[in-house]
Amino acid sequence: MRKWFSTLVVLAVVLAMLVTSCAPTPAATPTTAPKPTTAATATPKPAEKVTITFWEQEGDDIDANILDPLLNEFMVANPDITVERTHYGNEDLRTQFQTASLGGEAPDVIRVPNDPIGVFAVMGIVLPVKDMFDQAFLDTFLPGALAGGVLRGTMYGIPDVYGNHLMLLYNKNLVTKVPADWDELIATAKGLTNEAAGTWGLVMNIREPFWLAPFLGGYGGWALDAATDQPTLGTPEMVKTLQFLNDLNNVHKIVPPGCDYNTMDTLFKEGKAAFCVNGDWSLSGYTEAGVNYGTAAMPMIKETGKYPSPMTSGKYWVISNQVEKGTAKFDAVKKLVTFMTGEATQQVWLEKNKQLPSNKIVANSAAIESDPILQGSMAQLANGKSMPTAPELRCFWDTTRPGQEGVVDGSITPADAAAKMQQDADRCIKEAGLGQKKQIKVGLVTDVGKINDGTFNEFAYTGFMRAVEEFGLQSAFIETLAPTDYEKNIEQFAKEGYDMIITVGFMINDATTAAAKKYPNIKFAGVDEGSDQPNFAGLLFSEDQSGFLAGCLAGLMTKSNVVGIVAGMEIPPVIKFRKGYENGVKYVNPNAKVLGVYIDSFVDAARGKEAALSQMAEGADVIFGAGGQTGSGGIMGAAAQGAWVIGVDQDEYLTTFGKGSVAGANKLLSSAVKRVDVAVYNAIKMAVMDQWQGGNVLFEAKNDGVGLAPYHDAESAIPQEVKDKLNQIAADMKAGKVTSGVTL
Repeated sequence: MRKWFSTLVVLAVVLAMLVTSCAPTPAATPTTAPKPTTAATATPKPAEKVTITFWEQEGDDIDANILDPLLNEFMVANPDITVERTHYGNEDLRTQFQTASLGGEAPDVIRVPNDPIGVFAVMGIVLPVKDMFDQAFLDTFLPGALAGGVLRGTMYGIPDVYGNHLMLLYNKNLVTKVPADWDELIATAKGLTNEAAGTWGLVMNIREPFWLAPFLGGYGGWALDAATDQPTLGTPEMVKTLQFLNDLNNVHKIVPPGCDYNTMDTLFKEGKAAFCVNGDWSLSGYTEAGVNYGTAAMPMIKETGKYPSPMTSGKYWVISNQVEKGTAKFDAVKKLVTFMTGEATQQVWLEKNKQLPSNKIVANSAAIESDPILQGSMAQLANGKSMPTAPELRCFWDTTRPGQEGVVDGSITPADAAAKMQQDADRCIKEAGLGQKKQIKVGLVTDVGKINDGTFNEFAYTGFMRAVEEFGLQSAFIETLAPTDYEKNIEQFAKEGYDMIITVGFMINDATTAAAKKYPNIKFAGVDEGSDQPNFAGLLFSEDQSGFLAGCLAGLMTKSNVVGIVAGMEIPPVIKFRKGYENGVKYVNPNAKVLGVYIDSFVDAARGKEAALSQMAEGADVIFGAGGQTGSGGIMGAAAQGAWVIGVDQDEYLTTFGKGSVAGANKLLSSAVKRVDVAVYNAIKMAVMDQWQGGNVLFEAKNDGVGLAPYHDAESAIPQEVKDKLNQIAADMKAGKVTSGVTL
């Protein structure tokens, strides 16, 4: 069994589509939102008070001396806007931003290097900034700086500083003239190399791909193809680049054997190296060490007449896709980013921290013209090339290094290394699902109900739409009116030539299986459906595990020692939810009583409410709703009467309780989440990437396929010891140390 899962985010796409109930067969609805009508001119509203949440990853000195003063200046000029800054470490910010976006609680703005921007963009959690900033504003930036915030032609980040690039450093006590080309540099370095004395003509991190990239550019190649973002490693340009590095190390012998970063850094600080290739981040360290050094652009490669082009990047202001266009928050964020990336602000970064600007005017500042070190760095920056934001770049880093090290060590020829790099890169791209994409026509058939039901169907539709939008697919959906429509709804898509059909729900399993046998050339994927067909992927979940966690939460929060569950139809997924819930309650609270009921409908909110209130009348103070709209009716009714409630399938705070706008949202403890959106997205992705595999695919605690949603408005009401206990149970379940006890 192959498990498909990646940490991806829920896209909040909620469209209310109506299907005429009297029609014998519902029409397939194109997945395109209707265009809004022109609104009448409204009376201007007074300025709203807006709070912007902002996350960054700088150090304490930068926060205190640059960011906070600038933010305070902005808030003084804009008294209706408050900016709340939170600091994270580099990796923590990335993971926390993804997690917060998943829970619908992302910060409004983050400031990050360019390398995670592509991942955020592919996940759909950041906002394209094309419509936020006009061309006149964008024209104030250096083109190379802006390019670092672009993925596949769409801009996602605005830079305030620019650089992070390699350059040539030279010891002025040993070198009186910057070489015109690499032939001259090598000749000079040979005369200054004395291995016995421990002095070297050149030091550089010759084993690391970041140091290979400038020379690959100098020979006319690059890490990724500009049109496809695929690694381009098995090329004559790569062979020449590897030969160049081999010669520096093994023929000219001007570089310490196998020189790494620490060796390079130490030798240059000790004055034992004439030339050094290092980045702008290292300059302050050499100044503090008292090295008499200069900076310059790396000299030309004589064979090609080109200059090495080191990768460049900067720090980018990136906006969460949860900031909605047309709101006061949107306008406030635009003001903040405009100010924090503007000319005056970049001058502050330059003068206080010697970080080169992305602004064209500041790039000609007297602060640069009067500083020879910054002049040399800026000269190199002009020859740089923006680091790609594409996720495919990871395959360049991971597959280049072994071959590069082998060439430097003399264990493989440059030609063989380049060919092996390309093979490994192609395999990396395929395994990561980043290869060439097939254009397929995909349809979605819901279970009985709507695509905006707030739970099961909506979650499937969310994953469906994410794939449709990301891969640019032709698509449509059919909302099933009654179980008798399953077969004809699937048949409609099959007859219309759809390449892939997604069906939703245990009850449609037989119809999907029959269609898969009838149409072996169509790919099918079924949520909560089992499959034994090669063209049919059954997307299954460990509902018992998320139900168990919901039961643990209920058992820890109950004061009456009576809890309840309003379940939908008595089918395997719902049975697993209920049994898991009952076992979870008993696991943490053996004395608690669990009341439960099955209701033979997933769309009867009134009966769900009636059942929940009946359980409350018997003393239940926590209600779990596990039955689509029926369960949602139960938890809404119970929450309105003051009981704690737990949602199901997706985060019902975002759907049923309207992101906190619906009464009772503060009584929602959490939701027992099944990552239906991820399952549907990945099934479509496998078809698009030509990596299809039929059979059953299980989403469980081990691969983060099930779990609990954030606590949202109930956060402060849940004791820390309860949260800690739940975290431990979840971790133990993921590790296989705790089971749900359900064997269904």
